[in-house]
Amino acid sequence: MSGVIVFCPADIEWGSVADWFSAIGTILAVVMALGLALWEHFKSKAAADANRAQQAEIVQRYENYRLELYRKIILSIDASLAQSNIGPFNATIGSIITQIRHIELLPGLDPVTFLNFHELLAFCSQTQMSTDRAWDIGTAQAYYDIRTECERRIA
Repeated sequence: MSGVIVFCPADIEWGSVADWFSAIGTILAVVMALGLALWEHFKSKAAADANRAQQAEIVQRYENYRLELYRKIILSIDASLAQSNIGPFNATIGSIITQIRHIELLPGLDPVTFLNFHELLAFCSQTQMSTDRAWDIGTAQAYYDIRTECERRIA
């Protein structure tokens, strides 16, 4: 048999049973460690995704509430125009300003949401000062201008 290599399993040193159990145990430990690491990764990713979804829902609720406040301004303008009276509008604006000041104090408020409410607060403060006068045609025109601006911000 010149130059031919023959494989004979009986000639191989297979080791003891303890060596085999040790090797299999080591492989299983590595597989388990990798499996646990992957499981923890997916679990933390799912928790982060759920947290992001919850935060997005909260932001959407605040946005809906902000738009509802603009709608209240429009309704109060309509009531003031129908009654030729500044009272309903100023009462609504005062109430909205108080509500926004409370919202801005909430901890963990999203920065964009905070800025949107702050913009509404500035708008309300400006309109309250500009309409704090007796009823006349200029007041009616100011209400129509404010109503138009509210409708633009809602759209």
